[in-house]
Parts: sequence; structure tokens; C-alpha cells
Amino acid sequence: MERRIDRLENALRDAMSRTRDNKGREGIRAAMEELDKLSEYVDDAAPYGTGLPPPPGNYPAPQPPPPPVVRPIADAQFRSLTQAMVREAFPRDKLRVLSQVAPNENFLVSHVLTLLGQFPHSNDKLEVVRVMRPALLDPQNGFELYQAFPFSSDKQKLQEILDNGGRR
Repeated sequence: MERRIDRLENALRDAMSRTRDNKGREGIRAAMEELDKLSEYVDDAAPYGTGLPPPPGNYPAPQPPPPPVVRPIADAQFRSLTQAMVREAFPRDKLRVLSQVAPNENFLVSHVLTLLGQFPHSNDKLEVVRVMRPALLDPQNGFELYQAFPFSSDKQKLQEILDNGGRR
């Protein structure tokens, strides 16, 4: 595009040098001004591409971005969470702390087991699993959680939570 504009500018200059007629020179000047505006427009558009498809050739297909790396909560962060929960006296307050962190982090079943030790009652333990289940990176290891529940009825509720992804 730029080469064509350069050729047109040269042709207009050549025509201007040969033309003696004032009207003809004015017409050529007007054409040169329009060409200058077009040249500025092309220069401004250059960084953004032409909007035209690339010329035919063997170009590699664009690759999709790699999937994000998903990692469990960092050890230091998990220790901080555990300590914050230990400082709370009541299960409801411990759950409140956990509920603030769980949606923003990813956990392993081993993390859940560690936190279950802070809760004496099965209903509270089941709530911990319910809160953390959507953020579990290894739900296939959920069978390890059964050891924290002594009664069959609680194990049945645990299975429902694990099977439903934590949804009620």
C-alpha cells in the first residue's frame, strides 16, 4: 500500500512539473493533499494491521493458550488458615473463617482431614466437607474422609456431599 502511494506521489509531482495550466496545477495539488491524507491514514493503521486476511502461505495455526496451572493452597497459607480457625472458640466461628477462604483456594483431601480434627461433632465436620468440596483438587481420594466419621448415617451423608460436589 505504501509503495503504491509513493508511486502516485511521484506521478503527481511529475504531472505538476509538466503542467503549465493553473487549473491543472490546482487539480494536481488537491490530489496531492488527498494523497497525503490517505498516506497518514495508512501510517496510523499500520500498527493495527490491515484487516485483510494474511497472504496465502504455510503459516502455523494459532495455538490456544495453555490451561492455567491449578495448585493446592500453599503450605504457609494453609497453616495461617488453620491457626486462624484454632483461635476461634466455637465451631460456627471456625466455619465462618473457612467459608471466607475456601472459595478462593484449592485444597487436597489431606487438608480437609487436618481441619476436621478441629470439630468434635459430625454435623460440623459434614459442613466442613460441604464448604471445601467444590475446591477439592483430588475428589477421587474422598474415601479417606470416611475415617473421620464413626457412624454409618454420617458416612452416608458424606457420600452424598462428595457425589454432589458440595451442593445441597
